[in-house]
Order: sequence, then structure tokens, then C-alpha cells
Amino acid sequence: MAPARNAPCPCGSGKKYKKCCGAKSRPVGSKDVTKAYVTNIKGTPTVPVGAREWPVHRAYVPLEDAWKATGMGTAGIVRVGPEGMLHAAWFWLDLRDGGLANIFGKQGLTEKQLGDFEKKILPDVPPCVQGSADDAALYVWGAHAMSPHGFPPGLSEPYLALLPAPRGTPASMKKRLLGMTPPELQRVIRRNPVPDDVPAGKDVVIITRMTFAVRDQARVKGVLDGCSPDFARNGDGRYTRTRPYPKGHTSPLALFGGRQIVGDVTIEGSRLVAEARTLSLAAGLVGKLESALGDMIALESTEWTDQEALLQQT
Repeated sequence: MAPARNAPCPCGSGKKYKKCCGAKSRPVGSKDVTKAYVTNIKGTPTVPVGAREWPVHRAYVPLEDAWKATGMGTAGIVRVGPEGMLHAAWFWLDLRDGGLANIFGKQGLTEKQLGDFEKKILPDVPPCVQGSADDAALYVWGAHAMSPHGFPPGLSEPYLALLPAPRGTPASMKKRLLGMTPPELQRVIRRNPVPDDVPAGKDVVIITRMTFAVRDQARVKGVLDGCSPDFARNGDGRYTRTRPYPKGHTSPLALFGGRQIVGDVTIEGSRLVAEARTLSLAAGLVGKLESALGDMIALESTEWTDQEALLQQT
């Protein structure tokens, strides 16, 4: 998988991938339009002929609550080719980064190779769950319609060809996607576009506060108590969510095996409040909470406080 556009460049320059080797890899004539970098296990992938008729092995859709709270998620599809091998594509969706931020996948996989690849990539992408191919296509084509610069066809077609065909015009697909996104989140995103000068591993502060209904407080606490060090208890009903620093993160603590603080969780009565300082951290936080707690919690509301709002409060 190629690095995400805003991830540290693997060459070690300290720049974002899109500002370093990602920019150098753009095809001639695609200046300022390449929005994705796709890779294959054996080099450049081919466009699979008739792939939309192949059986769907499984599909992924963004975790609904993560999407509602952050406008981030991952969609994916795996089909069985006529030769019996698996062909997979994943789509990194991020409304702050133009809708469709990254595409990656592999062709000609065995079940074991697919499983190994999913174990490697899924923990590092915005949260997703298994769903239908049609729902995956709804998210991807909507995000694709939002992307301001589009994607060079030679890079995107091998993966878009695995999706069910788009239904409707680009405008109608974009409208459906935004219809699943809270209006206030859309306003926050418009006020806070991804700037090119933000260092790799950093992001703009958008404090995201998510409130969940809790069905069984004692049971929820018991589960989180057993999730150390991912959730470190720091009081009765209070936890700090941490994780290993992502590869290439610029923090000095990353060099010494430290853990990155993702956010805070507080359980009071029948409510669980989870708070993170950026949308990307919030997406990971709600994904981890719902993975651990399942239907023991249910998202009720989200509040966003960006730098503009913080300045107004001072």
C-alpha cells in the first residue's frame, strides 16, 4: 500500500508524501490532479474486464458512527475472478481531504494473502465494517464525485472497476453522501480544509466530543478495564485511549516506543463521553470503542470545536 497523501514520506525527508515522492511519481500531464496512489503486489495493476459480474467475496463500508462524527471511513470490495483468485480494492474516504483521499488494492490473491493484507492495512485506515457492495459503492462514488481534481484513469480504473456501477449523476451521488453527513460537520469541514503546510503526523485542531448512551455502566467499565494499555484507567469511569505511534511519526516519543494519546473517555451514569483533538483521532477513537463495546453503547450526539470557535470563547 502506498502512503496516504498526508502521511510522512517513507524516504525520510520529513515531508508529507504528497509533497515529496508522491509528487515525483505523478504521470506527465497530471500536475495537481493526482489524488491517489495505487499499488499492486507485482507492479502496475490491469483493468479487470467484466469485473462487475464477478461474485462478491466481501465488502466493507465506513463505520456509520465514525462517519457521522468525522466524515472519515474506508470502503472496500473483494471479488472472485474467473481464475478463482481474489481481487481487492479499498478506498480511503475523508471529506476534509476532498472526498476520496486514497485508493489501494491488490490483484490475484489467495484467501490467506488477502487475510494477511487486511490484517496489515485495516488497523491503519479509517474505521470500516463489513457491509454490502452496493453500500460500499454509494460511499465511494459519492466521494469520487466530491473530489475536486479527480483521479488519473490509469491509476484508479483497476480498482473502481470492481465496484458496482455508479447510479445517478455525480451531483446526485454527492448529494446522497452528504445526506448521510451531519450539516454541522459539513460546516466545520468547510471552515477547516487540509492545509499543505501542516507537518506530517500533525493535523488541525478540531476538538470532537462524542456522547454515547450506555446500556450497562458496570459492564462497559469492566470491558475497558481489560483493554489496557489501549485504554488506561485514570480514575473511576475515566480512561485515556493510547496507541503505538504510527510509523514515521515526527514525535520524539515515537523513537523510544512511547504511545500516542488519542483521546479521553469518561463514563458518568448512562452516558459515555469520548473526546479527541482532531477528526482523524476521533475516527480512530470511536472505531476502537465500538470494536470493544459493540452494542453496549450507541452514539447520541457529537459536538465540534475548531480553532475559530476556541478563539471566540477566549
